[in-house]
This record gives sequence, structure tokens and C-alpha cells, in this order.
Amino acid sequence: MDAERSSLCNFVVNFLMEENYLLTAFELLHELLDDGRDAQAIRLKEFFSDPSRFPPDQISRYNSIRVADPQSLLEEKEALSEKLAISEYEFRLAQEDITRLKTEGQKKSDCSVDNLKDEFGDNRPEIQRKKKDFFLH
Repeated sequence: MDAERSSLCNFVVNFLMEENYLLTAFELLHELLDDGRDAQAIRLKEFFSDPSRFPPDQISRYNSIRVADPQSLLEEKEALSEKLAISEYEFRLAQEDITRLKTEGQKKSDCSVDNLKDEFGDNRPEIQRKKKDFFLH
């Protein structure tokens, strides 16, 4: 059974290497190592550890690239959605405050105009003309 398994594994490794399915071969290497089947992973280990194929400086550069895993992406999305909801709520409150302040300002302005009219009389030009006409006759 082990000989049959090794033969099948070699067949798969040969196929992956011939077809240049390197990512799948790399995944197979790690699956074999995780399963403790180091003997069947020797050829793949040699291939992927060959510095002429995979220069160490390029490997270290690629290792520094952040890989986004689905869980962290989901958490980021949820955090951003929460921030967006809070920002929308704060924006709505600010709009309500602006509307309220405009209304209060308009009321105070109207009240001030009425007070000035009461205090100083109505000084519109037609009123002034009528007053002038009244005193001339």
C-alpha cells in the first residue's frame, strides 16, 4: 500500500511539475509536510528550496507582503461599516443643529426688526413721503 501511495504521489508531483502548476505543487508540499509524509515531499522540497529558481532576496520581499485573510477583511469591513453608521448619525445631528440654529437666528432677527420698528417707527420711504405730505398740507 505504501509503495502504491508513493507511486501515486510521484505521479501527481510529476504531473504538477510538467504542467508548471507550481502553486498547487507548493500547496501539496505543505500538505505532505503537515501530514508527516516528509519522504514523499523530498523532490518538492528540493525544487522549492533551489535558490536558482527562487532567489532568497525575492522570497524575503514577497514574505513581507501582507496577505489579506478573509477573517481580517470581514472584521475591517464591519469596523468601517460601524464608523460609517456613526458618521452618518453625527452628520444627521449636525444638520438638525444647523436647521435649529437657522430657525432661532431667523426668529431673533425678526424679533429685532419688530423691536426696531416699534422703537424708531417705520422708516420705509412711502411712510416717510406720507408723513411729509401730511405735514405740508
